[in-house]
Amino acid sequence: MNGGCRELARALTAYLACLAFVLAFFVALLTGGSVLTAVVRGAVVVAVTLFLGSALVRPLISTILDAMARDRSDSSEQPGDTA
Repeated sequence: MNGGCRELARALTAYLACLAFVLAFFVALLTGGSVLTAVVRGAVVVAVTLFLGSALVRPLISTILDAMARDRSDSSEQPGDTA
């Protein structure tokens, strides 16, 4: 299960990094920056997002998956209502 958590965290971090780059790129262009400035700012934002994402996303996904597993085990312990 730990490998699945790691893969989900990696995919979510990459997705967030892509969104961060697009937002930083468009904001830099809309505020009058050149294309090179927009790319550099986008790259910096991606680096920060990947660094923070690796530290913050994995515990978040682990917590969510643990809660889902706990909920599933609680529901399997309770007798089902079959009428």
